[in-house]
Amino acid sequence: MISRAREIFVALLSVVTFLFLPHLAIASATISGTVYKSDGITPITGIPARTYYLRNASRLTPETYEAPANNSGEPHYEIKYDMDLQTWDGAGDVIVQAGNPSMANDIPIAWSIFNAHEADGSLVTRILVWILDGFTGTLPGALDTITVTGPSGVLPYTKANFTYKTFTNPPWSGLWGSFDLTLPGSPALGEYTVNVVSGTNQSGIQKDVQTANRSIPIIDTATFTPGNGATVSSKTPSFSWVGIDYSEAPIYYQLQIEDMLGNYVYFSPREKGMVAWTLPVGILTPGETYQWRVMTSDDSDYTRIQNRSYTEWFTFTMAGTLTHGALPAIDGGSTLGVTTWYNHYEGATDLLFWASITDHDGVASDGSSHTLSVTFPDGTTTVPMYASTLNSKAYLFDEKQIRTATRVFYQGYVDLQGNPAPPGTYTFTVTDPDGKVGTMVDDLVVSPLDPPDVSTLSPSLAGEQITAFFDDVYVNGALFDDFDSYADISDLDPGKWNPPPAGASIDSGRVKIIQANMVGGGNCELTLKDPGSASSIQADITVSSISSNAAQARVYGFFYNNGNGDVFARVSVTDGTVNYAVYEFLVGDSLTPNPIGGGDLMSVTPGQTVTVSIAWDGTVPALTFSADGNVATFTPTGPVYSTTRFGSKAIGTRITLALPNTTPAFTVAPVVGANQYSMRFHDDWDDYVIWNVYAGNTPSITVPPGLLKPNTF
Repeated sequence: MISRAREIFVALLSVVTFLFLPHLAIASATISGTVYKSDGITPITGIPARTYYLRNASRLTPETYEAPANNSGEPHYEIKYDMDLQTWDGAGDVIVQAGNPSMANDIPIAWSIFNAHEADGSLVTRILVWILDGFTGTLPGALDTITVTGPSGVLPYTKANFTYKTFTNPPWSGLWGSFDLTLPGSPALGEYTVNVVSGTNQSGIQKDVQTANRSIPIIDTATFTPGNGATVSSKTPSFSWVGIDYSEAPIYYQLQIEDMLGNYVYFSPREKGMVAWTLPVGILTPGETYQWRVMTSDDSDYTRIQNRSYTEWFTFTMAGTLTHGALPAIDGGSTLGVTTWYNHYEGATDLLFWASITDHDGVASDGSSHTLSVTFPDGTTTVPMYASTLNSKAYLFDEKQIRTATRVFYQGYVDLQGNPAPPGTYTFTVTDPDGKVGTMVDDLVVSPLDPPDVSTLSPSLAGEQITAFFDDVYVNGALFDDFDSYADISDLDPGKWNPPPAGASIDSGRVKIIQANMVGGGNCELTLKDPGSASSIQADITVSSISSNAAQARVYGFFYNNGNGDVFARVSVTDGTVNYAVYEFLVGDSLTPNPIGGGDLMSVTPGQTVTVSIAWDGTVPALTFSADGNVATFTPTGPVYSTTRFGSKAIGTRITLALPNTTPAFTVAPVVGANQYSMRFHDDWDDYVIWNVYAGNTPSITVPPGLLKPNTF
């Protein structure tokens, strides 16, 4: 493909993020009916002398470890502590979980309560509790109890009400098992907690929140291939269906296969827009009968799914002898190529390869059934290619390039380490499960292009900048960090902060953040290591230099969920003003921050230090914003739940690229020698490709109407 060496590809949204504009969840715990809580000041009293399991936002000595992520996706810390005294006055909020002896929250679980649209048309509540790899007992017997607590208290169901199922095939056999409970009717909205117990010293506790009940349509099984009762002879059996039209939420698809005893055999990933899936070799046994169905859901993350629908089961039988008789082929045209690729991280030119394989007996959707390699012009140097992540993320709106049951995309990359790219003929070779081979060649004429000058990209944030200082951070009313003990930003306490960004430094006992020379919007921030336990955050902010109100220095956090989405709140020091804002983050096919509150708190001049804070009181409930004593309050009007998706809290800066409409024109200075320009748009939330366009030899592209959504990243 000679012309490929003379093209330039501009992946705009890999560098440009823009917005269109027109504790631990710790509160308390109950031991024998009594609530025990410490705020770090008031001691817990009257606790029976025994060993307990304490949970705390900060690191208590001597034993700490990072537990699995909580429901907001943020890690938390749990500390096993011998408490033979009857009081506790340690620092930080603490909840006490009774055990006899201590109940360590160390059973690895993933669970979800959700609304299910069953194949018979009924709406039911499903509770699925997965016991994951790492559990030391033998299921199901080693698990003693399952207790689910809902918005109205403990549900009247025990382990005996759950149905146990497990996987029979690798790679999951012997690792995971699920306990499944189906109840009539949709679940009540609100917060739920599951507690599983094994023996006297192991438990697993997790929370889930049901915020919306929807009736997701059921796929029409008349579109299923293979049909009910079919015999399948391929070593890589393929399954396909026609997707559904649904506007209320994004839809993710999953293929599920069971044996005729109801044991799990295979689950595909949950992917948006997926209408076909092909299994790897060796999953299904010759001569065996199985059943398959498709599950649709409104999220790809198991623990965040609110709603599902299930088709009926279709049976199929694997033939006694499996074959893979079709010859594999490497597709030509635009889906095959070798090109020089400028690595802007290293300032060097490397090689990029791409290809798609078609095999009418099926190509495993994870690429494992076929091997693909490319041989250099010297006839000796051969490098492998791998199934591309673009298979699950790209071209959802281009039917010609979407993955099918018989086609998978592969890619390869070679770091030339500063050596020149070899010109000549490159040979691509594919081998199928039976050893059958297909080849295709592509010619490379080496004439590397200079990278595009991103400083000429328009629209962009060229010229926007901010320099800000942060000091004396308080969390929950107590001094959290004054930064006086750090000589370098790398010295930050890892128990308090996540790793710092590149633009941060320590300057005279303060955190200094410089954000400049950007193309698209972005953050430069220090995030709390354990945000779930922080109900308030305060900091002194000094903005010494700022270009415009596109830039801001701020404290922010996600504090609750209002039934529509997790609620984000900030206090920002901008160019002349300190203001606050409240957004509900609506998650659909894209991420939309919908403003629900905000206003100005005070004026400010460059170099002026302002003490700003956000405080959340979940009992009122209310968010309180303050800047040097100027106070504003935001009171939620709807339900208040724990956050379900986002949970970070931070100090830092942000510069936003806000476009005035949804049909912007993007331009960049011409690149000498380029004869084709390409633009690819990614959704900033799910990273799915939503548009891929070639503009010929003109470095300017205008987005057509209907592609981009307003108020959306």
